[in-house]
Amino acid sequence: NGVVVTRRAVLQSMESRVRDNGRVGILMADAGSASLTSSSVEGNGSHGIVVAGTSTATLDGTSLVRNKQAGLLVGGASEVTLRDATLEDNIQDGMGVAGTAHVTLHDSTVRRNGRNGLLLSDSCSVQLTGCVVTGNSDQAVLAAQSASLSCSDCIGCPEEFPAAAAASGGGPVRPEAGPSLQGGGWGGRDSAALKSLCRRS
Repeated sequence: NGVVVTRRAVLQSMESRVRDNGRVGILMADAGSASLTSSSVEGNGSHGIVVAGTSTATLDGTSLVRNKQAGLLVGGASEVTLRDATLEDNIQDGMGVAGTAHVTLHDSTVRRNGRNGLLLSDSCSVQLTGCVVTGNSDQAVLAAQSASLSCSDCIGCPEEFPAAAAASGGGPVRPEAGPSLQGGGWGGRDSAALKSLCRRS
């Protein structure tokens, strides 16, 4: 792994590049905390960033691109905020969220990823405002029935669930069907690895 943030450690980084590592670019667990500004996480051999346990992260003006698996994975009870971020050209999903994690995206772009733009599992919650989610190989957003999704002033994601979006008046969207962590294109080693990370505290 490129950078490991664990045991309540704090990472603050500005205008940095985390690239071409053999595994995860940045791995956070055990209540780690990170703030990345105007940085890039690219071309890593596994996921760009993994946030697990009860960790927190803020990504401002940061790009997660061309990673060999997902751009960003968030699990456990972690909280992540992205502003003006770009998740694109990752081999798998742009972002995967599981457990009871909460992710907020503002004015961010999720595009041209090899699977889904956003993959939501378990009882996670994701809120998007002013985002663009387009050009992903499978779905813009693929969500488990138990997950919560809220989109406001976005391009791409409301079209995935038009009936639910209209009924909710723009509030949380709960699709009628979707994947568990084991299904929907996020299986095998990806599932096992994220489940293991989500169990860490």
